[in-house]
Amino acid sequence: MIKVLAFLGVFAALNAAAQVPTEERVLQDRNPVGQGQQRLGFLNRSREAAQEKVKQAEQDLREARDIEGAAQKRLDAAKKQKDAAAAVLERAKQELAVSRKAYDQEALEFERTLKATQPVDARKAAKK
Repeated sequence: MIKVLAFLGVFAALNAAAQVPTEERVLQDRNPVGQGQQRLGFLNRSREAAQEKVKQAEQDLREARDIEGAAQKRLDAAKKQKDAAAAVLERAKQELAVSRKAYDQEALEFERTLKATQPVDARKAAKK
């Protein structure tokens, strides 16, 4: 898109530079009617060139709007995907917290069970 716009800018500059000498040559005619006709011809070509620029600019604008719309759709889809991933992460964190709590409780219970089942002499040796 940028290359196209740059090309159009260069093309317009070259086109304008090429028309200047033509206008000067055309207006060298000393006949007032001929000069008027030549000026009208030149101005008509200038108007047509400007009209072409407007058409091209309108087309570029339509294309840019289409690109923007497509980008907005991709952005909306990415946002939905991000929100869904954030929800999954939150549920996973909650599950992890529940699992850790259950593990810690089970580990404490297991330690109590081990202590309760050990003979008194083994408990004294474990403390030393």
